[in-house]
Amino acid sequence: MLIDVNAMHGRWPFAPATAGPAQASGITLALVCSAGGVLSPDPALDEADLAAEIPASSNMAHAPLISEEMPHWRQSLAEAQRAAICLVRLAPSYRRTTLDIEHLAKVIHEADTAGLCVALTVRIEDERHHHPLMPVKPPTVDQLAQLAEAIHPTSLLLLNTYLSELHALAPQSNLLFETAMLDGDEPLADAVSACGPDRLFFGSDHPILHAPAQVAKLRLAQIDNDVRDAIAHQNISRWLGPQLPTPS
Repeated sequence: MLIDVNAMHGRWPFAPATAGPAQASGITLALVCSAGGVLSPDPALDEADLAAEIPASSNMAHAPLISEEMPHWRQSLAEAQRAAICLVRLAPSYRRTTLDIEHLAKVIHEADTAGLCVALTVRIEDERHHHPLMPVKPPTVDQLAQLAEAIHPTSLLLLNTYLSELHALAPQSNLLFETAMLDGDEPLADAVSACGPDRLFFGSDHPILHAPAQVAKLRLAQIDNDVRDAIAHQNISRWLGPQLPTPS
């Protein structure tokens, strides 16, 4: 089994149109938000459209993007709770130019109270690939560490961290990580040595990155098979619990 915790569905304007992550690479279940919602003034509209598009028999499950800047963010959390959503995403760098740690902590605490796990998108694309007219500055390591301290002991999954950021943030025991933008000679073995085998999940960053290559990175990693299974599905299954959809 392979569960992708970091995927988008739909067209990202700066990447070629591709098939969904599950169809593209044999991923068992992909937790997806709307690609269009990331750049939309109000992602709730895009996420509602995506929820209606995902068929019951699909190997995708909805993990909607919530805009903490919109006045109806509490309503968005309540709707996710009613829909038995297991994971919601935040992308604060795509909503404002500065990170409001106090407000983000409030949103994450209220999501946790509602039984929702939260993932925070550090970046969508490697900064070297940004459109020259649309650079997006990611949160700094210090800001993410402050946020982790503000919400402790609530867990927070960080999406698309670099390996250097993972090393710097690993001491924050309530932070979780995924594999998509970890790079180097043996990035997964390196990451496991830094944060342990229980805090690392599989992610593809589809459609920005090539999902089959991300699957191969996990398959070929120089790690024990029990660690590979933990990254592939056991860690995310344990964190999200019984609300994680059963793959079709």
